[in-house]
Amino acid sequence: MNYNQAQLLDDIRTIDSLAIDTAPGTTDLIHAGRLFNRYKQSNDEIRRIMITRLEQIILGWSMTEEELMLECRRIWASGYHPLAHSTENIGSGSDYQDE
Repeated sequence: MNYNQAQLLDDIRTIDSLAIDTAPGTTDLIHAGRLFNRYKQSNDEIRRIMITRLEQIILGWSMTEEELMLECRRIWASGYHPLAHSTENIGSGSDYQDE
């Protein structure tokens, strides 16, 4: 599997997770915006499929692509940092719990 295939599989998983959210959070909006940007740049059947799926998702969120991009810009301008919003434990001590 090459990088493009691995990236595509990761993007499909992300889109699948976005599809189940009816009320998107900050990270959901950022993911949708970055994927729109990624697949707007390509010109093939995969692009068409990914963009169509993303359009259906944001329509379910009662948003247009333009509204999504405006919201993404607002989020980034507010000082958003992905790790600050992560719920995952990161680092070598992430498996340690105080009791």
